[in-house]
Amino acid sequence: MKHDIDQFKSQLIPIYNSLRDDCNRDDNLCPFLMQWGNRFPITPNSGIIFYGRATNGWFGTWDYDIFFSNNDEDRGWNRDNQMAWVEEQWCNSEDGYDTSKSQFWSIIKGISTRFYGDEWFKYVAWSNICKVAPYSQGNPSDKVFYSTLENNLKVFHTELDFWSPKYIVLFTDGIKRDNKTTIDWTSNYISSLNNGIVPSTIYDISWDSENPHIKIKVYKLDNRFIILSLHPQGRKVELHRDAIINIIENIERKRL
Repeated sequence: MKHDIDQFKSQLIPIYNSLRDDCNRDDNLCPFLMQWGNRFPITPNSGIIFYGRATNGWFGTWDYDIFFSNNDEDRGWNRDNQMAWVEEQWCNSEDGYDTSKSQFWSIIKGISTRFYGDEWFKYVAWSNICKVAPYSQGNPSDKVFYSTLENNLKVFHTELDFWSPKYIVLFTDGIKRDNKTTIDWTSNYISSLNNGIVPSTIYDISWDSENPHIKIKVYKLDNRFIILSLHPQGRKVELHRDAIINIIENIERKRL
């Protein structure tokens, strides 16, 4: 048995058409499609999807005959090396991007390797809460964030409904220059899964003794766990990674 990704595509295309309209097909922006390993668990309520904020520069096109193609080299949909490229470019910067130097990918690889071994990239999925971002680099502006929010939420729900992960790991929140005030990226997303209300956390933990106010938060919605943390950039990878591994292990041991 395999995931019916053609069905997934058919669910996404109308929403991405609306996203394109939201952006007036701005060539300075580009769309993003999630990526998944070819052995992502089939069993419902299994597996991990990691979410970032947005791509910091990415290939993409508003020409959906290309973007959603099954074989065009410039497509965004179900690319031949999706997820595997992270491992292929580990300590290898032939195209200018060495994934081993990314704190985002370092923590994802560290967590995934703990549960899936050396071929971790075959078993997990990656997405971003924002499906549209600047073509060159950077996060979407507030204007783009809010103009695309409704359809981004629809894609978010479609991804979760189709893949049915047990763990949704959100590396999304930011922190202001005072190193104390959190910048919220995800309350709209979390509340959208709970009738518009952000649920109470079932657990939170500080993971950096030098910054005890920075915490990982855990929510439970039915049999699904949302693990919310800061984006890893500029943070201590090992402590952050180990804290999330410990959370997942405790959930699996029914200690949370």
